[in-house]
Amino acid sequence: MSIFPSVLFGQTATFSADTSRFLRETRTDILEQIMEAEWNINGQTLHYGSEPITIETDNTLDTIYFRQQHNAKVDTLICNINKPGHFTFYYNECCGGFNIADTSGKFIVGSVIFQIQGQIKARHYLGTLGETGILVNSTSQDTLNPGCRSAMAPNVYPITFSQIEVCTDTVDCTEGTCLLELGLEELNYAFGFKTISKKLDCLYLPLSNQPIIVTYFPKSDEIRME
Repeated sequence: MSIFPSVLFGQTATFSADTSRFLRETRTDILEQIMEAEWNINGQTLHYGSEPITIETDNTLDTIYFRQQHNAKVDTLICNINKPGHFTFYYNECCGGFNIADTSGKFIVGSVIFQIQGQIKARHYLGTLGETGILVNSTSQDTLNPGCRSAMAPNVYPITFSQIEVCTDTVDCTEGTCLLELGLEELNYAFGFKTISKKLDCLYLPLSNQPIIVTYFPKSDEIRME
């Protein structure tokens, strides 16, 4: 499995991390842990309350490296900067982690379009965005939006794409998702499956309301994100 770069226009974006929502009201012991949060973007480091950083984008997808505390593991966040603006990180007081807001101050909601380019055999493929999934075939063009998700959850989304086996009475399934079924208004909350082969598993940080596009090429077993 590999990820191809996506061609993006040159942009300039500024990032900052805001402390106004927690600095005066948070207990000292918790505050010290929160202030350890660190973002690394194109070699520049950002903390809560530090000076904003300005990023020159290039023709590849960007990655942001985030660590909640000094001794925590580093998370790699894939993002797609497709417009200039000011982006602000806010501590998520409910669930930990953070949310990100655009220039207007609104938290950004992620979305994704899963596609398959090329012929596939009689197999099932599942794409997920957070807690919500969609079955994908060679004609899929539908946008998957978040569902079954707490309104307080951080707006960083796990994205996966997998070959699966759908649950039947004879299949031992331990996995599930809220499935978007085309033509139906309600999500299928009881969809169960078994992963046969996971093609993509990453964290996605949306920087605009434009869906990220994930394309799978069965012949080469490759993934492209743009």
